[in-house]
Amino acid sequence: MGRLSARELRALLDFVREIYTARDLDSLRHRLPKSITALIPTEFATYFEVDRRRRRVAMIHDPSDAVGISDEQAFVRSMHESPLFRAYRRGKGSAVKISDFLTRAEFEGLTLYNEFFRRVGLEHQIAKGLPGSPGLVTGIALNRRRRDFGESDRLLLNLLRPHLNEAYRSAAMITAMREELNLLRQGFETIDRGLIVVDSAGRVRLMTTTARRWVQDYFGRIPNGGLPDALRRWMAHYEAALGSPGTLVTPRVPLIAEREGRRLDVRMVFDGEQRLLLLDQRRTTTPSAQDLERLGLSRRQAEVLVWIAEGKTNGEIATILDMSERTVEKHVQHIFERLGVETRTAAATRALSIR
Repeated sequence: MGRLSARELRALLDFVREIYTARDLDSLRHRLPKSITALIPTEFATYFEVDRRRRRVAMIHDPSDAVGISDEQAFVRSMHESPLFRAYRRGKGSAVKISDFLTRAEFEGLTLYNEFFRRVGLEHQIAKGLPGSPGLVTGIALNRRRRDFGESDRLLLNLLRPHLNEAYRSAAMITAMREELNLLRQGFETIDRGLIVVDSAGRVRLMTTTARRWVQDYFGRIPNGGLPDALRRWMAHYEAALGSPGTLVTPRVPLIAEREGRRLDVRMVFDGEQRLLLLDQRRTTTPSAQDLERLGLSRRQAEVLVWIAEGKTNGEIATILDMSERTVEKHVQHIFERLGVETRTAAATRALSIR
């Protein structure tokens, strides 16, 4: 495994601070390709979201004119040949290179190479997956024309994994809430979201009814105009860690509190002088089939999803529910279609996130 130089470490710290200050998902999408080229030398970098089932691709490049529309269309036509899709795993896997999977001759024999990579003058690519929406392959890709990426490049991307994932999740949450925040300021008692707005002096300016209920359930009494001690201490530690040059190894993970089969995640996002606390409650135990029917599933599909969330195989589910494995497979396919997901892990995540 490669080792980082002092210059690379400084660039890594700068990059981490940069992505944690992205104020929404659109800002992060545009910031990632530009910022990462200062960290890892590359001809151009691309943020991408790929819907393989619908054959749709959204890309943001730096520089912005690196790939034309016709080139992106050529990529869509042959993207099924890319060996990297198998390794993306929504932010959990290692950074991967095309040369990890294909020899030079094998790569040059692909339609993908001849209609896309060769046309835009590229020979090498390394990519890292991100925890995007279920059903999408989301990530950041770096491209070169001559020298392949080395193990130090891979090491940098892998060190960034927890930071990239957490920055992405936080940006996605604030994007979903930003429109509702405007409504919140007009009449926040009607918004069913876990959102708290804190000013630079630590005073609570807005708190949704849902957030108030969750804070009281998990942290106890809320003092007038403030927050419980546990939340205040966590915020202070979070801000201090973000500003310290020596805390890169500690990703900015959410505050997690658990009680009675449920867990509360609290994330903090910087919005100018304000701090937005984004609260998300989810189950830590599998919901019942009756609960899962609220996802638009039939009772039998909901029963299958219960056992998918418990980590059972199709064969095991068939035995438990007294049906054929082929029938289970059909139910699983229908569940994926209904939930808009492509993997059992994504389906299980949807099941556990139901309130």
